[in-house]
Amino acid sequence: IDECATGDHTCDKNAKCNNTIGSYHCTCNPGFSGDGRECTDIDECVTGDHTCDKNAKCNNTIGSYHCTCNPGFSGDGRECTDIDECVTGDHTCDKNAKCNNTIGSYHCTCNPGFSGNGRECTDIDECVTGDHTCDKNARCNNTIGSYHCTCNPGFSGNGRECTDIDECVTGDHTCDKNARCGNTIGSYHCTCNPGFSGNGREC
Repeated sequence: IDECATGDHTCDKNAKCNNTIGSYHCTCNPGFSGDGRECTDIDECVTGDHTCDKNAKCNNTIGSYHCTCNPGFSGDGRECTDIDECVTGDHTCDKNAKCNNTIGSYHCTCNPGFSGNGRECTDIDECVTGDHTCDKNARCNNTIGSYHCTCNPGFSGNGRECTDIDECVTGDHTCDKNARCGNTIGSYHCTCNPGFSGNGREC
């Protein structure tokens, strides 16, 4: 009698019945352990008998398991590769921050001229903090992410270096023709010549 064919056997539902001469024997299916009459699920995720990638999560199922790549990785779970969120755009870095890819994740760094945690960056006002290189005789003007320097009236230069303009030499003064022009740092003054009176601009 083929007990496996007739169903007259006591093999577990998760076992295979193998007919023999005058009897039969039971063998647990792959993913199960036991004597064939009683078979229990093997948790491959616990025993380590799985082929999930090191960057994947093993999820036990009845008689088997499946692998799921961890966040920040893509693949079938048996092979997982790092996702470069900085390239794909799947990141939450501020528009004024740099995205730096890491294995399985990324981090954000605010650009120079900005402060914050990288996900939120605010402009640094270098003119207020004093973190600028404007000349002492220049005006600091804050811009988004930076600043620029403008020499004060009476000075010339690029704002980072300003030199006094001698208006008496350049002729850029309003002294009366009968007055003497005297240069000062950043300006000038007018003095009426002997024999004339006035404020120097009018004598």
